[in-house]
Amino acid sequence: MFKRRFRWPVFLLLFAFVSGFFAYQQWLSPTRIALVNFRDFQTARFNKANDSDYIQIHSLNRDQLDRADDYDLTLIFGRGFALDEKQLQALQDSIADGAVVFVEAATNPSLDLSSVPQPHLDNIKAYLENGGTANYRNLLRLVREQLDGKSWGAEAAGQVVTIDSDVLFHIDESQLFTEVAGYKKYYQALPVFPAQGKKIALLTSVPGPFNANREHLDDLISGLEARGLQVYPIASRSRRLELLKTIEPDAVIMMPHGRLHLGRGNDAVAWLKEQQIPLLAPLSVFDDHQRWLQDPQG
Repeated sequence: MFKRRFRWPVFLLLFAFVSGFFAYQQWLSPTRIALVNFRDFQTARFNKANDSDYIQIHSLNRDQLDRADDYDLTLIFGRGFALDEKQLQALQDSIADGAVVFVEAATNPSLDLSSVPQPHLDNIKAYLENGGTANYRNLLRLVREQLDGKSWGAEAAGQVVTIDSDVLFHIDESQLFTEVAGYKKYYQALPVFPAQGKKIALLTSVPGPFNANREHLDDLISGLEARGLQVYPIASRSRRLELLKTIEPDAVIMMPHGRLHLGRGNDAVAWLKEQQIPLLAPLSVFDDHQRWLQDPQG
């Protein structure tokens, strides 16, 4: 009789433990997201956008792709992404075991191994293409609520915040302008506006304000303004020359990760020469400087 009475509390305790563990895994456990081939500054943007204690972001290297199925989403930055035979097989095996993978901007079609189901695939693609804190945050929320299926600590993912591909911007990420006149009106009302300063047009490209290291752009803008220069930062694909002609800058700083002007490079160079506007093209180095100098590919 004593043994029978003793077993019931143990059974109930074990049942409560198993039930609690199941409930935790089902509704409360953190959503885990892996980033592969993302630079530190790109990872920092995800961490900055993450406002949830229930979402964890981890970095994986190419030799850890066999662990992709341990995560609720594995995001891979496709530009410059390459795998050897063993690494590729590990990724394919993880996908076969149920890993949810999204490859952004794969330059090698054979590595475009995205396994995210629709309609989430298109939403994730749109969030990343537009970039910016709001879209990154929405992506993280989508993963927890819809891919991981957990409502606890989850906020609904919002609509994609569409960002025009040809804009002027400043340090406040919410302020974007498709026309120079609108930017000038906003800029001249800022306390930092150097009214007597020379005008500098800042052309961004891959390391732009919405999809990369925003902080280094903000530091560059603030640094130039601290020296009494007016700064006109431009994120544009097809209207660079048009915007430059409207601004009439005294100098142009171009971040040379891409062409000066899509389809009109010669026209842009000719106009700069005609107006005698100097063009500066400092490299953005996203690595330890000494290690970068020693790399023959930079």
